[in-house]
Amino acid sequence: IADDPVVVLWKWDQDTIKEKTVIPIKLPTNKYKFLNISFSVFKNDSFNIISDQFILSYTIQGRMLSNTGIYQNQSGSILSHCWFYDGHFCITTETNIIILDSTFKPYQIIPTYDEINKTYITCVLPSYEAERFIAVGNCRRFEIYERKKSEYYERVLSKTFEDKNDREKSDKDKSFDFHSL
Repeated sequence: IADDPVVVLWKWDQDTIKEKTVIPIKLPTNKYKFLNISFSVFKNDSFNIISDQFILSYTIQGRMLSNTGIYQNQSGSILSHCWFYDGHFCITTETNIIILDSTFKPYQIIPTYDEINKTYITCVLPSYEAERFIAVGNCRRFEIYERKKSEYYERVLSKTFEDKNDREKSDKDKSFDFHSL
């Protein structure tokens, strides 16, 4: 068995495999930590292969694959990805939320690294309302982005949640009586 990545297309007839096609995938580099696959939420013949360094976009045409785009990330490792309901594809890195259009060109780059608190966004989830998405990050960071009158997303809510256990521990530390020693 080769270590080179492949895509396997299966053709099913009820619960029986009728056909199997193995297609090798050429990657832009062999230096990646992981490979994921994500199928389009809009078209069942489109998918992306995502690593921590790049994204490859494909469409399935019969028993062949057609590469429809490539994006090589220049701003840190790709942490997560999702499809937006307007057809855009979104990734997060340690410094940015990057929204790509259907041709894999950056549509919008939203800086998210907070230098003071050392926090960043680790995951983005689209809302069913196409004009909004939710972003979460390390240190209990939570944000909501929305398109209002602009064609670009703007942050409308940013919150860092406090852990109840941390607060209780802090309250106990404050109430400790040094005079009882």
